[in-house]
Amino acid sequence: RYNLFINCGGNKAKIRGTTYEDDLWEAAPSSFFRSDYWACSSTGHFPDYDIATYGYTVKSTSRLSVNNAQLYMTARRSAISLTYYGFCLMDGPYNVNLHFAEIMFTDDKSYQSLGRRAFNIYIQGTLEIRFYWAGKGTTAIPDRGVYGPLISAISVYP
Repeated sequence: RYNLFINCGGNKAKIRGTTYEDDLWEAAPSSFFRSDYWACSSTGHFPDYDIATYGYTVKSTSRLSVNNAQLYMTARRSAISLTYYGFCLMDGPYNVNLHFAEIMFTDDKSYQSLGRRAFNIYIQGTLEIRFYWAGKGTTAIPDRGVYGPLISAISVYP
């Protein structure tokens, strides 16, 4: 296998002839999911947020005017750490595209558009992509629980 495409937090999607696998598993404060070609682990609890209502996947609250907007309509998030693992990829160099869009803060001129998200990314020698909350940015303003790493899609190809 030479590629991996994941629509993080969303349904299976076909974008310009490329099929992105769905990522709809239900996460918890500490959870692990494995599919045939990739796996994901998530750690962290949103203690100030009604996670039972909102979950670890989110949908866009803003109108997106970007290419391939379907990829950015959903995202997977975590309070502290989110790690994706790729399996069965052939040896060799790969391009890794990480697709981000801030879809939890609104795009209007209200206080809800003022938040900022900051997190670090590490890509190891084996395909292991780690997202960590950097401890910066918003934790309670404009809304509680709107912090931590957030990713909409992952593309890995030679």
